[in-house]
Amino acid sequence: MIIAGLITTVLGIIAGIILFFRRPFLRDHEKLTAHPLVSVIIPARNEEANLAQLLADLKRQTYTQLEVIVVDDDSSDKTLKIAQDAHVKAMAIKDKPDGWMGKNYACHLGSQAATGDVFLFLDADVRLSEKAIERLMKTSQKRHGVISVQPYHLKQRFYESFSLYFNLIQIAANGLTNLFPHQSVSLFGPTILIERADYDKIGGHAAVKNCVVEDLALGQALHKHHISFHLCLGKKDITFRMYGSGVRKLSQGWIKNFATGAGQTKLFTMLLIILWIACNLSLPFDIVRNIVSWDVLYLSIYSGLFIVLLVELFIFSGRIGNHAWLAVLAYPLWMAGFLTIFIVSLYRRLFHRPVTWKDRKIDFH
Repeated sequence: MIIAGLITTVLGIIAGIILFFRRPFLRDHEKLTAHPLVSVIIPARNEEANLAQLLADLKRQTYTQLEVIVVDDDSSDKTLKIAQDAHVKAMAIKDKPDGWMGKNYACHLGSQAATGDVFLFLDADVRLSEKAIERLMKTSQKRHGVISVQPYHLKQRFYESFSLYFNLIQIAANGLTNLFPHQSVSLFGPTILIERADYDKIGGHAAVKNCVVEDLALGQALHKHHISFHLCLGKKDITFRMYGSGVRKLSQGWIKNFATGAGQTKLFTMLLIILWIACNLSLPFDIVRNIVSWDVLYLSIYSGLFIVLLVELFIFSGRIGNHAWLAVLAYPLWMAGFLTIFIVSLYRRLFHRPVTWKDRKIDFH
C-alpha cells in the first residue's frame, strides 16, 4: 500500500512535467512580411479602472497600423467617457437584443464597425508591452492562423493566487504547454488575433451569441471550418490582473468559466491532470501521517518529493504569473479553493443554477 502510494506520487510529479513542459511564447525574430490595418476591438463593461491604461498602451505600440474601437456594454461608470476622451472610435450599447451575451454582442458591433483586414479582440483589463502587437503579427504571419494568448497574471494581493490552479489546468487542458501537444479545444478570451476573412467564415460572434464561454465556442467554430489556431503564453508582452476586486468576484468569474470546458479535454490529458492534482493533494497528508507515526525513512522520502513538487510548481507558476515562493508554499490553500469553486461550478451547470457576473445574471443551459 505504501509502495503504491509512493509510485502514484512519483507518477503525479512526472505528469506535471508532461503537462507543463513547453513554453510557447510570442515570436520576435522574424520580419513582418506585411503591415495590414489591425482593428483593435475592446468590449468594455464598467472598466473605467482599466480602460485608460490599455488605451495608453495602444498609443505606444511599435506596430502603428491600428484602428481602436471601444464598445461600451451599458456601463454605469465612466467607461464610455474615457474612450471618447482618448479620441478612439467609441460605441455604446443600450438595448442588447434577446439571445445575446453582453460581451459577444459588443464584439459583434465592434467587428461591424471595423475597417481593418485583421481583428484583435482585447479584454479591457489586458496590458500590452510596446512590442506586443508587433509580436502578435509576427507570430500570426509565421504560423498562418488565428493567434490567441493567455496573458501573464500580474497579481497584487495574496488572495489572487486562488487563480493559480485554474490557470495552470486551463493551459494544460488546452494542450498549450504539453510535452505531447494535441489539437487545442479553446481560444483564450482576453486576446484573440484573427483575420477578417476567417472571422467572417465562422460567422463571427453572431455564431456564438448565446455562449457564456465564448472563447471555447469560437475554438469549436474554427475547428468546424478547418481553420487552425495557435495558442501562446503572454510572458511580459501581454499581461493582466485577474479578478482584482475581491474573492467574491474571483469565485464568480471562475464559476462562470471553468466547468464548461471540462468535458472537452482530451482523455489522456485529463488523466494526467487528475494524477497531478492527486499528487498535490496527497503529499501534505503523507508527510503529516509519517510525522505522527514517526517513520523516518518514509518521512524523508515524502519530504524530498514534497520539495520536488514545490520546485516544479514554482517553475510552472512563474511562466504564467508573478507567483512568489510564499504563494507556492501556501498551495494547499489555493488547491482547496480550486476544488471548492470547481464543485460549485459543476453543480450550477448540472442543475442550471445562475451566476451573477458584472451585475448581470447568467443562466446555464
